Amino acid sequence: MLIEAAIGISVFLCLLIIGMDLMRLAYINYAGRYVAEQSARAAAAGDHTLSPDARVPSIKQNIIAIARAFSLAFTADNIQICAGTAPGCLTESAGGPEQEFTIQIRYPQSVLGLSASQFTFRFEATAKNERY
Repeated sequence: MLIEAAIGISVFLCLLIIGMDLMRLAYINYAGRYVAEQSARAAAAGDHTLSPDARVPSIKQNIIAIARAFSLAFTADNIQICAGTAPGCLTESAGGPEQEFTIQIRYPQSVLGLSASQFTFRFEATAKNERY
């Protein structure tokens, strides 16, 4: 009887830990998509008086601030802002008036805290700049 209880409790605890980690990963997925979409909306309607060189770092700082509210630790190195909608870009730019731009965020995470099980979330949002 004790052996069955020990095995049953061990299996239950393992399933509980796996379930909690899956919920954490689902939270990261939904929160990250929300952060990307809200950041794109804010950037499209945001401060266009900045020079083109200063606008991209400003958008990145806004993304990091919004992500921090959801306990997501995004870094500027994992955020890419490209003019247009084509995947990837050589130079970062948020585009000009009435041009589309894309925000791409990579967020590596480990599953169950194991460094051997790395998983990278990819969030993307596209928006069109306001006329300014």
